[in-house]
Amino acid sequence: MASSNAYVEGLAAKLTLDLLRVYTPTGSEERLYPVLERWASELGLGFSLDSAGNAVLSAGPDGLPVVGLVGHLDTVPGRLEARLEGYTLWGRGAVDAKGPLAAMILGLHLASSEGLSCSSAVLGLVGEEGDSPGAWSLVSRGDTPLHIIVGEPTGGDGVAIGYRGSLTIEIECTGHEGHSSNPERGAADMLVKALANILERDSRATVTRLKAGTAANITPGRALATVNLRFSEPGLEALRLTSELCNSLHRHRCHCSSISLLHPVKTSLTNATARALVASLRSAGLKPRIVVKRGTSDMNVLSIATESIAAYGPGDPRLSHTKHEKIRVGDIVKAAMIYSRTLTKLCNSL
Repeated sequence: MASSNAYVEGLAAKLTLDLLRVYTPTGSEERLYPVLERWASELGLGFSLDSAGNAVLSAGPDGLPVVGLVGHLDTVPGRLEARLEGYTLWGRGAVDAKGPLAAMILGLHLASSEGLSCSSAVLGLVGEEGDSPGAWSLVSRGDTPLHIIVGEPTGGDGVAIGYRGSLTIEIECTGHEGHSSNPERGAADMLVKALANILERDSRATVTRLKAGTAANITPGRALATVNLRFSEPGLEALRLTSELCNSLHRHRCHCSSISLLHPVKTSLTNATARALVASLRSAGLKPRIVVKRGTSDMNVLSIATESIAAYGPGDPRLSHTKHEKIRVGDIVKAAMIYSRTLTKLCNSL
């Protein structure tokens, strides 16, 4: 048994490190295709790409996957050295979400080795850190699996049944462009006032990007900002909030140039996927935590097409999008076992 565990740990470390070594900020996911295809072949899994560029690693009977382990191929920008130190893996995406993706691939391999009674797949989606085009493509084509486990970090013992919504507003302001000694206000001044008003109105708002100016002695005629706000309220409340924020900008000579809205999701703990995950965690001697995550994920989109959905994965979510992303090899292996058990439970329940 020890040698078997050592073998699985070795696979987990090599697979995850291979994924981490390929830098894939949103829009460059195709760099990962050769690595995934090679590993699919090595682990006895099918490999294909769909029309959106999502990678599909499949097992079990032929056909559209009934059970899907859904991860994502992209990461946020920012290169980090990919390395293995002892039993800890470091690198961009170690937590969000190449560590979970590696665990899902390994989990599908383990379940397939025991025999799967239904078509199953790991779906590596594109653009999750952006506007989720990979997830939207599955929904629009009607290719969403019946049961979905979203591979996001939940500490290895958490089952996420909900995510908050996200409102992103691009703001553009205009003003006088000229010498900085001119008393007339420029676009940057207008933008600062507008942002101060937004932050005062709603403590949930966060400024994530700013762009203005070309030189220290030139008042810019154009200034741009991005504001993001996470919320839990129903969709109509979000639309009301958007209207109020955008209308408040006009007196500052600013306007909303772009609006992106992703509604919150809250599923039931009684759905088949959540129940199977909880049972798998308990059978592994773990005490499941039921969580609603503060961010967003492809679950916000995929839940439109199926009620049997929940998120689970290894890794500390507090390290997501930071310069300190790391994950233990043992945690990837434990999560792979949970994925494998859950796949088998869901297939056998059909």
